[in-house]
Formats: sequence, C-alpha cells, structure tokens
Amino acid sequence: HMRQKEHLLKVLRLFSKRLVMRVNCQDSLPPGSAFGGSMHMISSTRLREMLQHAGWRIVHWRDRRCEAVVSVAVWHRDEWATHNPLIEVVAERC
Repeated sequence: HMRQKEHLLKVLRLFSKRLVMRVNCQDSLPPGSAFGGSMHMISSTRLREMLQHAGWRIVHWRDRRCEAVVSVAVWHRDEWATHNPLIEVVAERC
C-alpha cells in the first residue's frame, strides 16, 4: 500500500540486514492503484528492480499465488493468477 516503495526499501536497510516480504504484483497491466486507490500496484519486474536499486541482494524469489488462493483451479482458468503474482522475497543488505 506504500506510495514511495523504493524510498521505503532504502530506509529499511538502515534498520535490518534481512528483508522478508510478500507483495501482490500486477504484471499484465500498467502500474496503477486498486481497491479504491489504496493499493499502489507494481509489476514483479519493477519490484525486483527497486530492491536491487535500493541495495538489497535477493536470495529467494517465488510466486506464492497458487498457495494463497483457495480456488486455484478457477483462478488459473481465467489466468488471473499468472498476471497477478504474489511474490515472496527474502533479500539481504548488500
């Protein structure tokens, strides 16, 4: 839900050697907001770029959408899960 995601990633490096998070991404549409403007969506590619630019070294990267959605068959039928990954990241400070 953070607007200034890259800034937050840089600040977090001051307080921690390791970052663990899950991020809802939106790979099929341009960046924008969802849920009444409260959730500022980015692509998984952009998330990776921001982490690296902020000085984090990614040690684990996995799409956990299938595990997070109870009705996996329905979501895959509509390809929604493919275009909206839930990225699990573990990164360490460079």
